[in-house]
Amino acid sequence: LRAIAARGMALGGGDGGPTILDLQSGALSWRDKFIDVWAAFNASGTPPFTTRDVAVYADVVRRIRSLAESTFGVSGLHLTAPTFFSRHSGDRPPKTRHDEY
Repeated sequence: LRAIAARGMALGGGDGGPTILDLQSGALSWRDKFIDVWAAFNASGTPPFTTRDVAVYADVVRRIRSLAESTFGVSGLHLTAPTFFSRHSGDRPPKTRHDEY
């Protein structure tokens, strides 16, 4: 999962401390806004996530769903979006109100 996050985040980076990558929506923080990570992949010529990357992500989601279902005694659980990766750079001060944690 770290490789997936690093690959997507390499194309962006927030001005403040956090950088966010939301795989469901394709949102990637860049400077003081969000951009489309898929458009960034296309513009950079960088290949997007590999089939293996997607399989790893799907397996983790499946295992989390299975654990939640067994823990709470339910079945047919649907996880909500957004699920996202975040990276925090403590050496950069917040630039927007959303950068403060």
